Amino acid sequence: MTSRSVLLLATNKTQYLEFAINCAQSVKLHNPGLPLFIATNIQIDINISGVKFLYISEQLARLHIEAKLYLDTLLQTEETLFIDDNLRNEQAARDIGLQTVHFKSADQLKEDLVQLGIL
Repeated sequence: MTSRSVLLLATNKTQYLEFAINCAQSVKLHNPGLPLFIATNIQIDINISGVKFLYISEQLARLHIEAKLYLDTLLQTEETLFIDDNLRNEQAARDIGLQTVHFKSADQLKEDLVQLGIL
């Protein structure tokens, strides 16, 4: 079982997927052995070495927080870092024991990931 991995969820908007891809590439640069997953309902034709795309249904993508928390069970890891811009979603993840980061900006996220030892 892997002890750490990163799951990025990018649903319903291409800009979310673009951000997730950029974030994954940045994390990969600093942690080449860290398993990375991007869960999305957006079909794209891209292959990024070391990043696994998990395609989810439209129905699951609409569930929002429930989908995010369900996806954690797919990773088979002991640790999950949950990043979301919605405080209610972040609190729900924290309530079930996940480590969380409240996304406010790319710069702030980078600082948080550095503090956590991911970057």
